[in-house]
Amino acid sequence: MYDNRSNNNDLLMLGIMFLVIGGALGVYSISSYLELKNLGDKIDFELIDDNNQMSSTDKYYKYLSFADFLNQKLNQNKNIPIKNASCVYLDYAQHNAIELYRLTSRRMELDESKRSVAAGNVRGLVSMLDNYKTCNKTQSYKTELNNILDEIQKSENLPTDSNIRINRTIDGYSRDVQTIPSETQPQTIQDTQNIQTNDQSQAIDSEEPIPTQE
Repeated sequence: MYDNRSNNNDLLMLGIMFLVIGGALGVYSISSYLELKNLGDKIDFELIDDNNQMSSTDKYYKYLSFADFLNQKLNQNKNIPIKNASCVYLDYAQHNAIELYRLTSRRMELDESKRSVAAGNVRGLVSMLDNYKTCNKTQSYKTELNNILDEIQKSENLPTDSNIRINRTIDGYSRDVQTIPSETQPQTIQDTQNIQTNDQSQAIDSEEPIPTQE
């Protein structure tokens, strides 16, 4: 009789525990759904990616604001064991990082500061991927981003037009400076000799004639 009551109590506690866990998961699911719905309303890439009415500068700052928001979310959620919603943030961050890089490397390639910002965003996202290994697309994202990093590394190793112009200017200036002594030294010596000759002539002219005795 006592064993039956003990078993019933255990079953009751187990049932209550399942209800609590189920309720918590239900609340989490509803919260995740609402959060992702708000995310879709907040960030709509279809209105930006192929929008020819937007200038490259406007797109750049849109992508940049998205990157700031998404990176903060990824950093906040990196230690959460269940990452259903967080994986969606990763999807958005991946797309945003690639579009920002393409924009700065193709349409805004002359603006080195913006290219540097986009490259830094890609590097930051790559370093965050290890915290999201449970997401389905993490490995493919890592491969794609690493390919972009290879492109960035190659482009950073190539001299830019401004650097080439600066180096040419410096080289030309160095060559001109090196030729100055060889061109001016003979003239300087000649000028010195002329000054000495003129001084001697003036000294002779200034001497009074010695009177002669008759």
